Amino acid sequence: MKKYLVACVAIFASLLSCCHDQGVSNDININSTLILECRKGNIQGVENCLRQKADINTMDQNGFTPLMVASDLGHDKVVRLLLLMGADTEKKDHTGKTPLMWASFAGHASVVRLLLLAGADIEAKDNNGMTSLIISSLQGYSDVVHILLTEGANMKAREKRGLTPLMVAVMQTHEEVVRQLILSGADIEEKSASGQTPLMFASYVGHVPIIRLLLLAGAATQARDNQGMTALMIASEAGHQEVVNILKESENKK
Repeated sequence: MKKYLVACVAIFASLLSCCHDQGVSNDININSTLILECRKGNIQGVENCLRQKADINTMDQNGFTPLMVASDLGHDKVVRLLLLMGADTEKKDHTGKTPLMWASFAGHASVVRLLLLAGADIEAKDNNGMTSLIISSLQGYSDVVHILLTEGANMKAREKRGLTPLMVAVMQTHEEVVRQLILSGADIEEKSASGQTPLMFASYVGHVPIIRLLLLAGAATQARDNQGMTALMIASEAGHQEVVNILKESENKK
């Protein structure tokens, strides 16, 4: 009789374990489905998953939440629904990026607006020290940059290498973003960790329109980096003769 009872208890415990495992499996499946529906932009699919108690802040193997996925892919309606249902705007993936950073990276202006309206931290930084403004400046999305500047994003923010939004925009030759940052009051004389100004970066890449923008804004041509190089020296060494001529002409006018 005792052996029989022990056997029954073992069977019962096994059944409970199976039920628990099945429950965990179902949770994992519905959470994975939620992320998949967000990726597809399927609003009805997302609603169904949430009705089935899917975890709205679940993460995939890369640390992506449903809100990150929808933000990165520009699915406005899904983003709005997730925000209304209480999705966390400050969750970070394995790279330290938030939903706002992913929307800024992909250039989805309407999603950026929704996230800011929901209170997303405009100054949050990823693992490389990049803010949403630095990211959008690097990518060249002038409409996103405009929104972030309007909402008071810090133009003095620096990523790990000491680069500001203006510096990265200059380096990537995003003329319209450079113009917006200058007009919004970005410091054109700020230096990187190596002592380089935006004009020096522009001289290195040889982008004439940006050179002219910076000079028009009053950029100093005689500033020197940590190696003692001026913008003129940098342009000459890089072989950008037109830039050399423009810089010489600017210096002669002073």
